[in-house]
Amino acid sequence: MIYEDFNRPILVRWIEYIKFWITHKPHTLGIMQVMTSKHINNKDSIVLAMQKIRLDSIAAMQKYSSPQFDINHVAYSIAKKYNPGDYDYACEVQEIFEHISSIFYKRMPLSYNEIILTLNNEHVADTGNSIIQK
Repeated sequence: MIYEDFNRPILVRWIEYIKFWITHKPHTLGIMQVMTSKHINNKDSIVLAMQKIRLDSIAAMQKYSSPQFDINHVAYSIAKKYNPGDYDYACEVQEIFEHISSIFYKRMPLSYNEIILTLNNEHVADTGNSIIQK
């Protein structure tokens, strides 16, 4: 979403909406530049994009699940599938992913199975006096 927002500032998206309203032909719309033949807003584009990214993520993690699992390569693969016509897009999205994950996440999952276990299990954090379940 960061990448898409910088590549399609709001003024450009407004122009795309005007073009869509005039032509009524399929366009990429919203902050996530989702191809659509109906009017969608930024929130709709995010929801649609996340549905696609979720499915692509599961497929990519299963495909690349191995002892040499590289979450950054998975990010590249997902970005490449999201925008298949542009090599730079996938590389730049991967760079953003690497930067954000290195700053905000101390440890990334090392396997597809670890991701699934994390998603399926309740996480318990000890806060000193009490246990909070997330």
